[in-house]
Amino acid sequence: MSTDIDVLLIEDNLSDAQLFQDLLISSEIMQVKLYHAERFEEAVKALEDKNKFDVVLLDLCLPDGEGIALVKHIKTMLPKVPVIVLSGIQDQNIALAALKEGAQDYLVKADTFSPDRLARLGYVDVGNLLAKSIQYAIERTKLTKDLEISKERYALAVEGAKDGIWDWDLTSNKIFYSRRWKSLLGMAHTILSDSPTEWFSRIHPHDQSKFQHRLQEHLQGSESQFIYEYRILHADGNYRWMLTRGMALWDKHGIAYRIAGSQTDTTTRKLLECDLYQEKELSQITLHSIGDAVITTDAQGLIRNFNPIAEKLTGWKAADAKHQLISDVCRFVDSATRIPLENPVLQVIEQKKTVSLSNHPKLISKTGKEYAIGDSAFPVRSAIGDILGTVLVFHDVTEERGRAQQLNWQATHDSLTRLFNRQKFIQCLDEVFDERSLEKTHHVLCYLDLDHFKAVNDTCGHAAGDQLLRQVTAIWQDKIRQTDILARIGGDEFGLLLYNCSLERASRIAASFCESIQSFRFLYEGNVFSISVSIGLVPLMVNFTNSEDALRL
Repeated sequence: MSTDIDVLLIEDNLSDAQLFQDLLISSEIMQVKLYHAERFEEAVKALEDKNKFDVVLLDLCLPDGEGIALVKHIKTMLPKVPVIVLSGIQDQNIALAALKEGAQDYLVKADTFSPDRLARLGYVDVGNLLAKSIQYAIERTKLTKDLEISKERYALAVEGAKDGIWDWDLTSNKIFYSRRWKSLLGMAHTILSDSPTEWFSRIHPHDQSKFQHRLQEHLQGSESQFIYEYRILHADGNYRWMLTRGMALWDKHGIAYRIAGSQTDTTTRKLLECDLYQEKELSQITLHSIGDAVITTDAQGLIRNFNPIAEKLTGWKAADAKHQLISDVCRFVDSATRIPLENPVLQVIEQKKTVSLSNHPKLISKTGKEYAIGDSAFPVRSAIGDILGTVLVFHDVTEERGRAQQLNWQATHDSLTRLFNRQKFIQCLDEVFDERSLEKTHHVLCYLDLDHFKAVNDTCGHAAGDQLLRQVTAIWQDKIRQTDILARIGGDEFGLLLYNCSLERASRIAASFCESIQSFRFLYEGNVFSISVSIGLVPLMVNFTNSEDALRL
């Protein structure tokens, strides 16, 4: 349990304030002392009197003030204290404006603390999420302070002439590099060519075009100074971040004949920025993925982290999965064809965008168990858009897909005989009429009506009638092809659709149905019944307009 955190909550809605207090009390991550102010004026007085809060939770809609101005006021009073904005609506413009004014986070109350989320995750888990948001805000503020210190160090370095100096004679196309400039690249004692190629060839391929564009803008007079931050190859084989600044001299014709400037190593600051940006990205994605399996990887698809749900679904222990290639741990197949599917993480790395598997994928666990899943994979980017890694999020949808299949079966089948029902049978007939080729094909519709079925129901009850229908269905199903369709379309009425069947052959099939029923004796609780069947045959031809016309004949 961490040290007490002093939190100032500025919230006029008492029920919301009580909810936040309950959530923070239930948190297992930190102990919190919560100070509540209903109005902004009251909060300002608390800040003036106490002036010692670790974090401020600020509702943007208060009786005596609202909007981004509240954030600005708080940051003016306490510039080093992190502010987390609380809002009742999701508004990207307001969120961006709040972050620009110095807020560390933006939480939408309707999403993050909704009754549905509380019911699904529980107060402890949601309280932990709120505590993590506070923890991350405090940590990000510290990182921002470290960044400011780094920038101050950079300014002192410039004043102390510790930057690398370069001087380019554009007329002779020769460049002078100072010893410090060369030492920044690990080449202090190396004799370098005075050609610009020595410099430009070492620039990272992704930065070369922008570097040249910025340089030309200055040389042509459209920009007052040449300044660009880019990556350059160090003697140790790694790329380092450099900030270069330069100023040109022009002749009376407006043609630049010389440009000189400095170069500063900003690698440490850029790494801090990347860490801060990546932490924000990861925390936000994780926040919205609680309850799902979450796996993070590096830019090569090697696993970094595994959460417990991922362990359960993949069958891998987190310690064993770490540093394994994602495609070796998470194997997906198409649920219908069983064809292996490309891992979405590798697709993200290749396509550099969010990817979701289609075709109802199944995850093959290490234990051999299979799960129907819904999934998405997200890229994690640096501030300049480079792929730093990925986050794969998925959850088990086996049960809900099973329910969907069951509902679909119930909508198209007769529960007693397990044959197609009337609605599905008519749909099959409509598909036949939609073929537009009835002149070349021969399909036959058979309408079957059991005789004396009512006598069985009246004598022995509906249970006997149900059993009779199941037995008759079993007899008839043995007499048709798998491609033909037998359906129950009424109480004792059946439909039979014979595909690519001549009328002569259909007549033989109908006769066999009659013979099978004539020889059939239905026994029920000592009673013996003989039944028969009436069958009508209708060849399906182009002069029929729809299935209802055919069924009426």
